[in-house]
Amino acid sequence: MVSLQPFRASYYHPTTDMGAVVTAPFDVQSTHQQAGYYARHPHNFIRIDYGQQTPADTPDHNVYTRAAATLTQWFTDGILTTTPDPGFYLHTQHFTLNGHPKTRTDLFVMCEAVPFEDQLVLPHERTLDAPKKDRLALMQATKASLSPVFALYSDHEDFLAGYFEELQEQTPLLHFTDEEGISHQVWQDADPERTARVSAWFRGRQLYIADGHHRYESALAYRHWQAQQPAPHPTGNFLLMHLSNIYDPGLCVLPTHRLLKKSVPLPPLAEVVARLQRYFTVEALPGEALLKHLAAADNNLTALAMDYEGHSLLLSRPKGLPDGFANTRSMSYRQLDVTVLHELVLQELLGFAPEWSKDPDYILFSPDPVQIRNWLREGVGHAGFYLNATAVRELCGVAMAGEMMPPKSTYFYPKVPSGMLFARFCDAF
Repeated sequence: MVSLQPFRASYYHPTTDMGAVVTAPFDVQSTHQQAGYYARHPHNFIRIDYGQQTPADTPDHNVYTRAAATLTQWFTDGILTTTPDPGFYLHTQHFTLNGHPKTRTDLFVMCEAVPFEDQLVLPHERTLDAPKKDRLALMQATKASLSPVFALYSDHEDFLAGYFEELQEQTPLLHFTDEEGISHQVWQDADPERTARVSAWFRGRQLYIADGHHRYESALAYRHWQAQQPAPHPTGNFLLMHLSNIYDPGLCVLPTHRLLKKSVPLPPLAEVVARLQRYFTVEALPGEALLKHLAAADNNLTALAMDYEGHSLLLSRPKGLPDGFANTRSMSYRQLDVTVLHELVLQELLGFAPEWSKDPDYILFSPDPVQIRNWLREGVGHAGFYLNATAVRELCGVAMAGEMMPPKSTYFYPKVPSGMLFARFCDAF
């Protein structure tokens, strides 16, 4: 059964301008954003969670030792503090998406790091070794779970709705607006009886990782590593997690669009269209109308859009892969639009090598179609592909089948800021 524990949260002193010190998660930051966080505030969390490397770094003085030293110093200086009692932490985000106001209501907890084979916490994405090595080294140096894994649970009956409403009657622990104009509020629940009831309810639930697969697998590695240490902290078997109900109307998933770089050889437009027509109805559209037609596509169809050689194309076919493609995979996997894009369009029809799928020398990703078109205009790449969003139920279906989705199949919005709350293993429990 999944084990969730209340914890003493570490956070910035209440007088801090929180909007100036929190950051986006490390894995969605560009180098430019990282430098901007450094310049924004001398106590920005970037210095701990995703510090800059220098040519002078050594095994004894590097980005990880600096993070640990900074963390210690900021506690000494009173920049950071810790709640006196353990608890769960309700978090609301008020934001606007496509002109519509929305609210997402989530819960910060400590979750036991258990192997995926236990079927308690389910992934949907393959990971890379380099980010896991980086996150593990940071955990080893700081002895802390610094940035939460974002995971989903199912509460169709709204069992927790009354609990959330009760907590929001209290004075919030934190209240601030971030760089994107998103309003955040955090309330602590330090009542042992209430948190015990919530923990007991979650024991019967599976959790689905939405964002943070590298952080989760790094926490598993940390649990194994610390078990070999002379005085392991029991908290080191847990990681910081941010939980959202899959039925929350404020849970938003954006599509992640693709740009093929010029290192990917492609035939002329006429040949590309001829290949696509083997499996798709191909419709040429004005560029300004392409994305509107894509968004309006019938849910019973797989619809994709493409910009290539100055032409905009809408591709449609019956839902999912045709027979003969990925037949050993689950129906959940075979029906994904992003699966059709990668397995059929890119790999089968256009010769895109599977090993290029996460390589920035060959492909770039963005949730913003305008960014894809800017890259095309600037000559960064020569083909743009656009999708509709993957539904949360589709993600859960693939995860329950024990399978992995193609890279960058989802983009949950908004992201959970790093630096809002974290947990030190020495005093979290």
